[in-house]
Amino acid sequence: MEGLAPSLLLCLELRMALERGDAPVVALRKMQPLLPLDLRFEVLQLLRHFEQHGHLEQFHIQLRASTKSSYRRELFQLVGQGLIGAPISAKLKELEAEIKTACEDEVEVFVAKLPLLAMLPVLLVQFPAFLLLLFGPILQELIRSFK
Repeated sequence: MEGLAPSLLLCLELRMALERGDAPVVALRKMQPLLPLDLRFEVLQLLRHFEQHGHLEQFHIQLRASTKSSYRRELFQLVGQGLIGAPISAKLKELEAEIKTACEDEVEVFVAKLPLLAMLPVLLVQFPAFLLLLFGPILQELIRSFK
């Protein structure tokens, strides 16, 4: 599902950490081991860029070029605002709901394609094997009669 679930994980963990009273920087550092490798790398880049430069414009430009998911870009913009000191809890809840809806939509599309995908082995392997079993003896008798 092209990275929606990791974004949802980060959004959920960050929202819960903020509700517990953690600062966004502390929350991001605590949750790093829980994140998938690609997302963990992006979070580390975000924190390193913020600590070195104090602003995140260049990071967001790099993220736009490297990330396909609009939800992930929006999440990192929101996290960047939180690092600067803006309140982001309400926006995190909204984004979480959007990402959940997108995940459910992707699952529905995948489930709709599943019967066709399940029929491919039947069409490509089992049906030709059945034809060989059915017509094999007939062809063998035909070849034997021509000799």
